[in-house]
Amino acid sequence: PVKRHQLVTALYRCARLSNRLNQNTTSLAGYNDSRTVPTVARDAFSWALANGIVSGSADKNLMPNGNITRAQFAVILYRYSQRT
Repeated sequence: PVKRHQLVTALYRCARLSNRLNQNTTSLAGYNDSRTVPTVARDAFSWALANGIVSGSADKNLMPNGNITRAQFAVILYRYSQRT
């Protein structure tokens, strides 16, 4: 299983290493579970949200520590490939 924050952090680092990282970020404060985002993944989540790579749930949660399904993994990778 892959945690949501693990994939987001890996993509953030990949974008940075390949010089495709833009500086768009957003605040995590509007999400109910923003405090559960691991410190190492906070910048990555802020970047991924701002660039439409991930989004929160309808009830304003990020679910950073939840396992992602194969379908969610594929959608996140697709969005990453389209936006970086």
